[in-house]
Parts: sequence; structure tokens; C-alpha cells
Amino acid sequence: MSEATPMFQSVPADVVETLLLAACPEREAELRANWEQFQPEYQLRKDDVGTALSALGHRVRWMHKTFALDWAIATLGMHALTAYSPHIFVAQAFGVPLSLHGHTDDADLEAIESHMDAVAYFAGQIRNAKRLEDVAWPDDIPPPGACPDPAKDPAGKATFDLACLATAASFFHELRHLQFSAEQNAPAVSVAEERACDEHARRMLLDRVADYALSRAEPQVSVSNKRIMGLATAALCIAYAEAPGLPSAIANSHPPIAERFQVLVLEATADDNAHCWVYSACLLMHLLRRVNRMPTSVTFTSSKHLCTQLASLL
Repeated sequence: MSEATPMFQSVPADVVETLLLAACPEREAELRANWEQFQPEYQLRKDDVGTALSALGHRVRWMHKTFALDWAIATLGMHALTAYSPHIFVAQAFGVPLSLHGHTDDADLEAIESHMDAVAYFAGQIRNAKRLEDVAWPDDIPPPGACPDPAKDPAGKATFDLACLATAASFFHELRHLQFSAEQNAPAVSVAEERACDEHARRMLLDRVADYALSRAEPQVSVSNKRIMGLATAALCIAYAEAPGLPSAIANSHPPIAERFQVLVLEATADDNAHCWVYSACLLMHLLRRVNRMPTSVTFTSSKHLCTQLASLL
């Protein structure tokens, strides 16, 4: 944006509505009724430090940087899956504790983690920049919004889908704030309201998966896995949106990131060894490795059990 750009610009409602209906089309009637009742408005605010997506009154506001960060984090999530899932699968296959300690000389892991560090650094640049155009977009990260052909680039298409689902989860969270405000029935404590909005986002994406699967003749397990992975990506985006020192500053108004993972992701229902838990575990391993808190070994009975243990260490 140039300096002449106004602080807020209106965004047509159908831009957001199209995203949300694509994320959970089985809820179209319900969503359209809610939008008609609460008349939410959407605004793009001028870029500044941070990547806040916020609800105020009947408006939801965000910056160009907000979803640029989400896009980078979805890319990071796919790299984490590539880096760590083989080690989870080996531990499961042989019934041994998960350990990366013996893989310090693993050239492939080292290379992927080095690339992940570069993406994580880039995400920090997005968060801290005053304007998105002040940050040079890396050549090895597709520009935001690019939807590759799944036959030619399945990993790129998966990244696109996860970024879209994470963004939808964020909007569902904020729209619940607007609903609380309109109905004047928000929980008295801010932290409780944030938890309720996280739960709402999860339930919007998951509670009627069976209806969607039936209408599209798709396996319910596959749909649930994909949407839970999107929620896990949203939780990782929250972790990266928080600048160093911010968690303690907002402790009285927002739950810690471990609880955000718990409510958004771990309270979802899926088989204990479903692929979504492997993906979520990989994201958690990345976060723990990033702050040098990943244990040398973890004994676990299922992929979800692994997630629960890792989340408790955040």
C-alpha cells in the first residue's frame, strides 16, 4: 500500500463468504442465515507491524500481511511433515520411543530443517515489517493464492488447501466474536471468550463432516483428516503471529499456545493414528525444536498420544 492509502478499505462480503463456503459447503444454509442476521462487514487495514486479524463491533479487519503469514506457515507445515513424519513412522513400526537425537548426522533432515529455519525467519520478517512490500518474497515459496494442479504438484496443492482452511478457521473465530457482541452474551472473562471462539471454529469445520462426505461420496475419514490438518495449521499460524514476549503480555486475555492447540486441534475426533495427528505432531515438534524444548526421546502409544505429550511441553 502507498502512503496515500486510507487506513481501512472495505472488502466485498462475497470474498470472505466464498472462502468459508468452500471450507465447509455443508453449512451453506446456516452460514447465509447468520450473515443475513448479523450483517458482518469486512475491512482491509493498512499494513503495520504485526499480522492481527481482529473483530470490532460488526467488522472483521485484517492486513495484507495477515494471510501472507498464513501462506508461509502452511508451507512451513508441509516441510515439517516431510522432515519429521518418517521418524514418527519408524518409531511406530518398531515400537520404540521417538527420538531425533540419533539423527543429528542425517543430511536430509539437516537440509530440510535448514530450509524450515529460512521459512520461519521469513515469517518473522512478515510479522515485524511495516509493509508487506518491504519484505522480499523468497523464490522457493509460491506467491499467496497460487493453486497448483494437484496432478503436477500435489504438495503445492496440499499447501494451498491447508492455507485456505487455516484462514477459514481464523474467520470463523472472529465471526463468533461478532456474534457474541451482537447478542451481548459473551463470556465475562476474555480468555473464556477466546476459548469459545476457538471451539466454534473447530466445530464449524468438523461437526457436519459426515453430511459433506455423504453429499460428495467422499470418505469421511479423508475429509476429517484434511480439516483437522487445516486447524493444526491455524494453530501454528497463531504461534508465529505472536511476537517474542507477547504471550506473557496477553496472558490475561488469550490462552497460551498449548491450549490453542488443545481446543482447536486435539479436541477433534479422529482415529488415534489418523494422518492428521502425524501432521499435528510434526508441527509441534517443529515448535519445540525451535525453542530447544524437544525431549531427546518420547514414548507414545499412538499418534494422538504423541501430540498430547508434545503440546504439554509448549
